[in-house]
Parts: sequence; structure tokens; C-alpha cells
Amino acid sequence: MEDLLNGGTLQTQMGEEIIYSDLNGSAEAVWSLMVASGYLRIENVDINPDDTSLKWKTYTLSITNGKTRRMFATIIRRWFRDAGNKPSNK
Repeated sequence: MEDLLNGGTLQTQMGEEIIYSDLNGSAEAVWSLMVASGYLRIENVDINPDDTSLKWKTYTLSITNGKTRRMFATIIRRWFRDAGNKPSNK
């Protein structure tokens, strides 16, 4: 995520279909949802020639624009701020 916030890209494998029940346990499903919702854009797609099912491809993703980048930075700062305010379980 740091690379994305700095204007870079992220490479990940993901399916083209979004299965909402998979969001809880699958980073790939989260990236797919973020692409479908317009927060991330696909810069490139690499297809593994050995994958005959063509189900999984490697996608190069980037944040769509500066406004979205600032939104993500604000959310992440808030997560860390809030995590520092949680009471200890000891």
C-alpha cells in the first residue's frame, strides 16, 4: 500500500469475478473489489501461458488519482492513530 500511496504500482494475482463472501479472507478479492469500485485501475495484465484455465492473471494496479490517494492516506493515518488509543489487554 505504501508503494501505491507514493504513486507506484502493486502487482497481484486476482480473479476477474468478485465473490463478496471471499472478502473476509482473501486479499485478492479486496483488490478486485477496489478495482471494480474505481479506487484502483489496471495498468497491465500478465497472463501465465502455463495456466490453461486463465482464471488467475497478474495485474499491475495503481491508484486512480490524487483525490483517491489522499483519501487512502487519511484512512491509514486514522487507523494508526486509533490503534495507538486502544487500551491494553494486560
